[in-house]
Amino acid sequence: MSGGSGQSTGPDTPDAINLSNLLRDADAKVRQSGRAGAKSLASLPLIYVIGDENSAKTQTRSSIRP
Repeated sequence: MSGGSGQSTGPDTPDAINLSNLLRDADAKVRQSGRAGAKSLASLPLIYVIGDENSAKTQTRSSIRP
C-alpha cells in the first residue's frame, strides 16, 4: 500500500517497526515497575500526537502528571 507522498505504509515500514519496538519497551518498563495500579501499558490511556513535520507536536502542553 502506498501513501499519496510516495511513502509506503503498513506494519512492516521502518516507522511502524520503531513504534512497535517503543511500545513493547514501554510495556516492559510498566510491567517491571512494581507500582500499584496499571500492570501493563494496555491498561493505561495512550495518546498519539500525530502531525506533519515542524507542526509543533513537541510544544504541546498538558496538565497530565505522572
